[in-house]
Formats: sequence, C-alpha cells, structure tokens
Amino acid sequence: MRIVIDLQGAQNDSRSRGIGRYSLAFAQALARQAGEHELWLALNGRFGDTIEPLRAAFDGLIPQERIRVFEVPGPTAEIDPANAWRARAAERIREAFVADLRPDIVHISSLFEGWGDDTVTSVGEFERAGVTSVTLYDLIPYLNQDMYLADDRVRKKWYFRKLQALKNADLFLAISESSRREAIEHLRLPADRVVNVSAGLDPSFRPVSLRPEERKELLRRYGLEEPFILYTCVYDRRKNVEGLIHAFSLLPEYLRARFRLALAGTIQEPYSRKLKQVAARLGLPAEKVIFTGFVPDEDLVLLCNLCYLFIFPSLHEGFGLPALEAMACGAAVIGSNTSSIPEVIGRADALFDPTKPQAIAEKMAQALTDEGFRQSLREHGLRQAKKFTWDACAKRALDAFRVVHAEEMRRKRSVFIDPPPRRRPRLAYVSPLPPARSGIADYSAELLPELAKYYDIEIVAPQREVSDPWIVANFPLRSPEWFVANAQRFERILYHLGNSEFHAQMLDLLRHHPGVVVLHDFYLSGLLNWLEVTGRDPQAFSHALYLSHGYAALAAEKAKGREQALWTYPSNLEVLERAWGVIVHSRHAVELARAWYGFDGERFRVIPQPVALPSVSRDAARARLGLGPDEFLVCSFGMLTPTKMPERILSAWLGSSLARDGRCCLVFVGEDPDRRFQEQVAQQVGESGMAGRVQVTGFAPPDRYKDWLAAADVAVQLRAMSRGETSRAILDCLAYGVPLIVNAHGSAAELTDGIAVKLDEDFRDGDLAAALERLWRDPAERARLSAAGRDHVRLHHAPGRVTKEYWEAIETWAEESVAARRRRLVLALADVDAPSGSREKDLAAAAVCVQANRPGPPLKQILVDVSVLSRHDAGTGIHRVTRAILLQLLARPPAGYRVEPVYGTGGLYRYARSYTLRLLGRAELQLADDPVEAGDGDVFLGLDLAHDAIINNVQTIMHWRNRGVKIVFIVHDLLPALRPDWFPPEVGVLHQRWLTIIASLSDALVCISRSVVEDLRRWLDSHHPVRHRPLALHWSWSGADIESSLPSAGLPADAEEALSKLRARPTFLMVGTVEPRKGYAQALNAF
Repeated sequence: MRIVIDLQGAQNDSRSRGIGRYSLAFAQALARQAGEHELWLALNGRFGDTIEPLRAAFDGLIPQERIRVFEVPGPTAEIDPANAWRARAAERIREAFVADLRPDIVHISSLFEGWGDDTVTSVGEFERAGVTSVTLYDLIPYLNQDMYLADDRVRKKWYFRKLQALKNADLFLAISESSRREAIEHLRLPADRVVNVSAGLDPSFRPVSLRPEERKELLRRYGLEEPFILYTCVYDRRKNVEGLIHAFSLLPEYLRARFRLALAGTIQEPYSRKLKQVAARLGLPAEKVIFTGFVPDEDLVLLCNLCYLFIFPSLHEGFGLPALEAMACGAAVIGSNTSSIPEVIGRADALFDPTKPQAIAEKMAQALTDEGFRQSLREHGLRQAKKFTWDACAKRALDAFRVVHAEEMRRKRSVFIDPPPRRRPRLAYVSPLPPARSGIADYSAELLPELAKYYDIEIVAPQREVSDPWIVANFPLRSPEWFVANAQRFERILYHLGNSEFHAQMLDLLRHHPGVVVLHDFYLSGLLNWLEVTGRDPQAFSHALYLSHGYAALAAEKAKGREQALWTYPSNLEVLERAWGVIVHSRHAVELARAWYGFDGERFRVIPQPVALPSVSRDAARARLGLGPDEFLVCSFGMLTPTKMPERILSAWLGSSLARDGRCCLVFVGEDPDRRFQEQVAQQVGESGMAGRVQVTGFAPPDRYKDWLAAADVAVQLRAMSRGETSRAILDCLAYGVPLIVNAHGSAAELTDGIAVKLDEDFRDGDLAAALERLWRDPAERARLSAAGRDHVRLHHAPGRVTKEYWEAIETWAEESVAARRRRLVLALADVDAPSGSREKDLAAAAVCVQANRPGPPLKQILVDVSVLSRHDAGTGIHRVTRAILLQLLARPPAGYRVEPVYGTGGLYRYARSYTLRLLGRAELQLADDPVEAGDGDVFLGLDLAHDAIINNVQTIMHWRNRGVKIVFIVHDLLPALRPDWFPPEVGVLHQRWLTIIASLSDALVCISRSVVEDLRRWLDSHHPVRHRPLALHWSWSGADIESSLPSAGLPADAEEALSKLRARPTFLMVGTVEPRKGYAQALNAF
C-alpha cells in the first residue's frame, strides 16, 4: 500500500499541544512499522518554518523524496469570512495534490483544523483518492455545544462542515475506546469502520535523576519550589482549571501551606489574569498557584519527575496523554472518572468526580498524606504506561488500513467488468484517415467502428475527404480549426500520433487540449524536423531536442550534424508529459520511455493493435497476381528503407537454394522512396540471370496489398534501429496465416514463441538463408506456423477485445491522470461559490499553486548557479574552474538528471539559456531565460562564487529546500573570512554572510581540497549554524586540464613588446590576480 499522511497537525498551532505530539509520534511509528508499505508525508507549504524540522524528524525513517509539500493560496483561516473563497479553493487544490500522489490510503492526522490558521483539510470537496482515514480525537465541541459553539455562528458553521467531512471519510482511527463509542453513538458512524488504535508515549517520558544544581536551575526557571502539584494544560473550560484551583483552596491549611499548584502550559494573558483573580478570591496567595507558561517537552519530562503529585481534572478528553506521560515518568497520578481518562489511568481508586471540587480535594488530600497510597500510584503508573506504545498503535492502524484497502481493491476490480454505461462520452478522434497514404489512417478505419460502441465520436483531421464509406456515414469530420473553437464540447480526446507530416497539426492541438495519445512511433524527430525545415514551426526540432534531451543533445547535433541527431534522439518528451496517458503497442516503447526519460509504467498502457481475421482465398489472390499454383512466393512487406534491411533479405535469398529453383520468387511489396533499392535489385538480379523472379511492387493499394498477403508462402520482416514502432505488416502476416521470419529486434522480440521463426537480433545472412530453406522444404512446419499465427491474432488482437482495452485505458486516465485531474480542478476552482476580496488576485494565486503542485518530471534537474560567470567572466581561477566543471556537466549529465545553468536576479532564479547557448556555440537558437521551476529531487549546485545572488535569494533557496531540492555548494576557500585583512573590508563581511547562509541551508558542501575541509570544519565548530539535519562535507580537487575549460586564446596587441623583454634576459614568471595574499611583494623583496 501507498499510505499518504497529511501531517498538518504537526505543523500548525497544534504542534506544541497534544494533537501535534500525537500526530508526529503516530506518523513516526507508522514509518517504523510500514514494512513493505510506502509511507509518504504531505505538508503545507504555508508553514514553511516547520518543514525542515519535520524532515529531520523522519530522516532515516522514510526517504526524503517521499516528503512532499503542497502550496495553497492564503490566508485561509476561516475565522475571517474574507478568506472564504481561498479556503474553499485551497481544499480542492490540496485534494488534487494528494490524488496526484496516487495513494491507496490517505490519513488525515488532524481534521478539525483551519479555524485560526492556514491549515487546509477536507474530505471529498474535490474528489477522492484511495481510502480516506482520519484520526478521531474527540467530539467535545459537538457534545458540549453550549460551551464551545453557542455564541459564535461562524465557528459553529465551520465546525459542522468539519463534522460532515468526518462522516465523508472511510475509516476512523479513534484514540481511545471512549472516543470510539462517542462517534458510533452520536454520529452513527459504522462500528466496523471505527477502530480504537489508542495512543503511545514518547520514550523521552521516563524516570530520570537530576543533579542538585540541575534541579535548582529547573525550579528557578519556572518559579517553583518543592513540593508541588502539577497539571499540564492550556486554558479551556473543559480542562477544569478553575475547578482545580477551587479544590486546591479546599485542602486543609497545612497542606496548602506545604504545597504549590503548578499549571504548566501556555495560558494566554487574559485567561491567566482571570484565573489569578479566581485564586485570589478563594484566598490563595499568588505564590501558591504558579503559571509556568510554555514548557518544552524536555523540561516537561523533568517536571513530571519532580512533582509530588500529578493531577488531571479534565471534564472531557479524547485520550488524556498528559496523565500517561506523567505516569511514565514515575509520578503519582490521579484524575477524572469521565470519558477516556479511566482507561488511561487504569485504576478506580485514583479517580474522582471532576464536577465536584470537594471530591477533587479529598482525592488530592489522600494522595498527599497517604504515602503508601502515593507509592502504589507511582508503581502502578509505571506498569500502566508500558501498555501504551506507539508501535502497537501503528500496528493496529496498519491492520485497519489493510482491511479497507482490500475492500477498495475488490470494488475497483468490478468497475470494468460490466458493459459500458448507456451514455457514451463525446470523444474527439484526431487522426489521419483513408485515402491518406498512412498506415495509421488504415488503422483508424479499422478501430473506429468498434470504438463507437463506447464513445460518441467526431473525427478531427485536416483532410477534406474520407474515402471509407463506413466512416463517412457514421462520424462527422471536423477541421482542426473547428476543433480549437469547440474543444470544450468534448469529454475525451484521442490523438493518433506518428512520425510523419500527416500529424503536423497534432502537436499544437495536444499542447492546448491534452488527451490520450496513441503513440504509433516513439521517435517523433522526423515530424519535428519536417515542421522546422518547411517553416511551419521554426526551430521545432531544435526546441524539442533541448526540452527532451538537454544541452548535450544540442552540442551533439552541432558536432555530428542534424541527420545523426534525428536518428539518435526521440525528441518526444513534451508529448509524453502533456498526454493524459499514452497507448503503445509494445513493451519496447515503454522501455524506451524508461531508458530515455525515467518514466514508470503508470503513464503507459500496452494495448495490442486490433486485427480482424480475414477470410483468405489464396487461389483467387494468386490468379489476380498472375502467379501459378506451384510457385513458391517469399514476400517482404513495407516501405523499403534501410531500417527494414531489404538488402539483407535479397542477399540471403540470392545465397540460398531458393534462388536456384525457377519456381521460387522474391517480392518486396512496398514503396521505395528514393528508388535506390530498386536499382540495386535490377543490378544484382540482372547479373545473376534471375530477371522476373525478384521484384519491387512500389506502393500497393489496400486490395493489392491483401492479395500479396493471401498469396505469400513465407514472409520475411526484419528490423534495425527501431524507433519504438510496432510492425503492422507482422500482424497482417500472422492474420493471413503467412509463415513468418523475423529478427528479435524492437517489438518483434516480444512475439510469442512458436508463432514465427525468430532469428537473433544481429543475425547473419546465412541464418536467414537457412530459415528460408527450412520453411521451403517443410510444408508441415509452414502449416503449423500458419495456424499458430492466426490463433494468436484471434486470441490477442480481436478488435472487440482491443477496443474494450482502449475504453478501460481512456476512462482510467480520464479519472486518474494528472493532466485530466488538473483540467477538472481548474473547472472546480471556477465554480467555487464563496466571497472573495479580489477574485482576480485570488484566481492568479490559485493558478500559481496549481502549477507548483504539479508532479515533476522523472528526469530531475541539476541547477548550476552561474550568476557571476554568466554576466562577466573575469578569467579568474574560480571562473575557470566553474566554466570547466559546467562544460563537463553539460556534456555528460549524470544518469537521471538534466543540467540547467541558472542565475539569480531580482529575488528569483532564471534559467541561463542564452548564456549556455553562447557557451556551446548555438547562439542562433532562441530559448527564453524563464524563471526556474524547481521541485522534489532536483539539485541546486552553487558552483559559482556568487555572494550577492545567494544573499538576495535566501528565501528562494529555503523554499526550494522545503520542497525537496538538495542544496550543494562548492567552497573554494574561506580566506576572506579567515584573513579579512587580505581583502577589501566589504569582501570579508560578504563572505561571512555567505558562509553562514550556505552552512545553514545546504545538504552538502564540497571543498576543493582536504585543507579547505579542515578550515571549514573549524569554522563550523566555532560559528554553530542553525541546522536540523547533518551537514555532509566532501572534497574534490579541481582539474588541471586547461584545454577543457574554454580558456582564453591568442595574444594581446602589445604581446611582442612583452615577449621581446622575456627573451632578452632570464625571467621569473608569476601568474594570478595581483592581490596581497599572492605574495607579489615578497617576491619583489626577494629580488
């Protein structure tokens, strides 16, 4: 299972209270117990200062890339009605973000949030993803509405919206049996979906011993003296603080004289003033009731160890964690006999009625005066606390997750079992059609009648005529221009995309109107090049080459030429990223996507091509072709290009016994684009005296093509340099029962064993000749292959079966793909009906968040900072090193990354595309220096020494790090910080600031020598930068191959004068900038 935990409960104002501590500890326990399951965290970017501490809290428990940050427009706090539109929009944006993570379980750590801060929680406001689980703490405001909701209509409305969200959930993890019973009884939640997972303890809550000076300092810090009674709380009427003060005042005078009452926790000033007035009115001196203020956990542990008695008089709790924490520290604990507190304390004689101050006072007095009773409470508490562990809590939760997930999987499996719904979604079908001389046109003519069972289809194509009468009669033909104006009328769009000019307009349509893509050719470089050279889209191929393959591909094209680049690079990344999903016809195409871009299989669906079994009349076909019944016909089908290896087929045939038998002939059925092969055939056949027995038909119209298929005895279909396509000719041969020989290359390697003769990918001509002879001499084997091929087509390629797979894929992606969900989200945001202070401004902010939350591409970025170098290359050593490393990174990007130089300007970073193109000698290309989009898995490499850029962009770098960008800086030296006297005064100050920033924000620092590492280590030890995770220190020497750094070349105009002086006498040469630390003055003094 993939379990996504919304951990905002550990980010917001609750993080220092019980809910925050519970949320964090529960999530950490789930991470420890997850086993084979994936645990992910979803964090709110509006609480930026909490993200790095949470990353640190899970460091080593889950991979950092599974901690994801979402952005929402703000403020959203619902205490202010002016935030209503943003709050509703944020709910939809957050749900879309979570759905993009493809969770099986979504667990919301704290649902009842967002009243006073920018926490955003909801269930089903946009759309559900997986099973939604919620931690159920309590229903205290619902059960005590007079206390919490009576005087605030706005808050009451907010709370009841959260109650509805709670009921919308699928699973409820109660923190106590008391909370479970309340939910079942008062909200009528299904009992089997409300699970008591209980709670656990932070291991820091344990008995500890303090040295006398530590004890004294702790008491001084909180204004306490021993002995004292402790209650940890915030001000809330149900916490019964006034009742406790009243009870304390009822203690006998000698006990009041001896003990103090310590109220530990943040109680805001108006409430603390009120409580002090209550105490004074009851005759308690100010020094008897102590308000400690906020107490961090590490001090709370010590106070629980020091207190004489811990009391928990709350009127209503969901669990009662403070009592458990105190027991774990060895404190004597007494508490209320209501809600969940009895199951936590686990001892009836330690309980009292919290509504009666006299009952509280009596139990307090017993515990304060009866040493045997107090000691037994301490011993019992230690035993009781051991029953509550977070790991046990997590195991119970995981068991509940497994049950509901299994039920959800059973439900999902049933979705596509039944026939499609009676209302067919309206689908735009974008494809060439007959009479276009395209295999995809013929493919569509076969698919459309079957697909119409599932969709109300209209065709989009630039052609004016369609020759297929079935299509003309049933499907309206729309122009691309009409489609652009009416695209919103369609619920689904299906693009059939290939690597030819027949698909010229599809790329732009897909760019603006995403849909499902059937990718017939993985490589689209030919189409893009055609668009560029014909002027229809200037630089179409160059831009696609950069977007898909980065600067290394642009440099390779310059070095090796356009033709080599067309063959080497698919250049199709934009298509794959914009598509809702991609249908391909072979696993080979999926492997190419994984190899080139790192895509997983979620974006792809391998669906066989639809092939109807023809009724074959061999004799009639042979008669139409003028073939005799005893002629042995070997055919190869398809356009005669080098990738089909027709020369190899001819060579093998001429070298076989078939060439010497006058009854055997070889026919290439297909077009020869440049007629080179036909000339080769004429020459070789003429020389061998076999004229008439080897021929090239040229383009074969459909009927003629089918005749050759029906007439053939054997077919040979070879492939080299696959472009990710699937051979329709191979399937046609199998459907017609033609015994088939292939080589195991590309999609042909996936053919089921036994349905064709499969040669090695790199076969020899002799292997092919031997296979031809074997089939020629063995009619029984030909008959077996014929039957096996047709059976294979019947089983796997039946049009009805294939179109059902189409429907399932299209509908799955329409529901679950990121692109389709984003389209629905935009529409949902437009429909938000709530007050907005500035609708235009709010919509713009929401759009920014939607874009920021988009899942990043599988190929991650290395963002190389060249802020100084890109503006002014001063030729210094640092710039030479920066330039050399940059060139190597551009030429050889690490696997899984693309390298992008960037520069800081105006409080943000931009891609340094113009500079990089000049550096690579490709200045003729035009690429904009757009703002950088960085996200999880990217790396920011501070390669250049850019003091100002880093200081001015601290917030940007912090934001990137929160979002999962790894921050790495190169440290060339610390000299301006260690020896400021060697530099202008401002340089030392800047360098100190720069060091402080990078030491705080970096994941790793890479020094140029071991010596610099040691200097840096000493600097860190003395300056103590604020950090939450360890800082990795590395070193790597700079290179010395000057020629690899694009060094300056040539001589200045006055070079001869200087050189003549050097030649005239023995000369000592010093190279480097003239500055004090270089020792020029010492050298002169030495002379």
